[in-house]
Amino acid sequence: MTRLARIDDVHRLDLGFFVRPAAETGTGQPRVETGTGQPRVETVYG
Repeated sequence: MTRLARIDDVHRLDLGFFVRPAAETGTGQPRVETGTGQPRVETVYG
């Protein structure tokens, strides 16, 4: 039998943060974003 999770059963993982450069935000300003734990490559530099 499956039971619903209680709020006490749920924990937030601190996966850090990163600063997205202004050139990538579309607003002209850098933006701080939280880490999701899922690596994502948008641009290959080099």
